[in-house]
Amino acid sequence: MDIMLELGAKEVFFGKEKASNESKYVKEYTVKEDISSAVLSKMVHYAYLEKCQLEEEPASLVIALSKTAFKYGLNSLLKYCIAHMMKNCSPPIAYFAYELTLTYNRSSSKGSSYASSSLLTIDSKAAQTFFQKFIEDHFEEVSQIAVSIAW
Repeated sequence: MDIMLELGAKEVFFGKEKASNESKYVKEYTVKEDISSAVLSKMVHYAYLEKCQLEEEPASLVIALSKTAFKYGLNSLLKYCIAHMMKNCSPPIAYFAYELTLTYNRSSSKGSSYASSSLLTIDSKAAQTFFQKFIEDHFEEVSQIAVSIAW
């Protein structure tokens, strides 16, 4: 598993459990980076189960999760997100995912620590080509997204 978050932890004592003499502790975490609680929740879920529910989530959450996975070099989570984006491609997702795979491939070719290992079963060059083709096929819709982001 390649998910590690730099978290500051503080143990909070909740008292003794009735059934045993062991103390029950709950950890309270503060995230040092600007990560939304929804993204952090998905990351923790993925860390434990090696999957997370993305089907019902808005594209903005999937994109934010992908950005965070890329930023921290969480390659298995990034692979998972890219596979989801390929399966559920839409103009906003294609616009972002193409940029992400392009950056990933550039980092990979330069030996960057962001891309220290491959995207496992997802070939990042094939993913880049997939998103490029999607953009070409849906150029009008994607160009409107690009213009709205630029403003």
